[in-house]
Order: sequence, then C-alpha cells, then structure tokens
Amino acid sequence: MDKKTLAKIKQWQDFKELDPDLKKELDSISNDEAALMDAFYNDIAFGTGGLRGVLGVGTDRMNIYVVRKCTLGFLNYMIILKIWVLQYHMIVVKIVIYLQNMRQKLLQVME
Repeated sequence: MDKKTLAKIKQWQDFKELDPDLKKELDSISNDEAALMDAFYNDIAFGTGGLRGVLGVGTDRMNIYVVRKCTLGFLNYMIILKIWVLQYHMIVVKIVIYLQNMRQKLLQVME
C-alpha cells in the first residue's frame, strides 16, 4: 500500500470525533488491505451527476466528511467566482465611465 493511502487511513483512525458508525466500519476493515485500498486509495470524484458512490467509511465513499469537504470546495469556488464577476463588472463600469467622459469631451470640442 502506498504512503498516501496509509496516511489517509491513519488520519481517519486517529480522528477522535469520527462518526460512531463509520468508526465501527473502519475497525471492521482494518485488517483487510483490499477493503482499505478500495475505501481510501482515491478521493470520490465530483462528476456531471454530482457526488455518487458507495456509502461508507473512506475518502472514496459517500459519508458526511466527504460531503462536507465537497461543500466547502464548492463554496470556495462560488466565492472566487463572485469575486471574479465583481471584478469583471468593475472593469466594465470603469470602461463605460471612461467612454462617457470621452463622449462628453468630444461633444464639447464639437460645439
């Protein structure tokens, strides 16, 4: 088993506030390397259909911790998107104001 997967497993085993049902499941598969690899080798993917997967313990399973992590990621994305949209609108507003000022100057020159 690779170091990254072992680190994930250890992190979950050391987490004191792990959900009791997930703790029981983790304890039940702790001696089964294939089950541990299946549950922790990958992180569950957020696809076009959203989050879908087997319910259970691990980073490649649907559970409260994976949903929280994905929700936080989505929130961070929305915050960045909002900041980008606001910056974009500020640029557009500045351009419009600049063009209006140029128009006023041209109208004054033409009078």
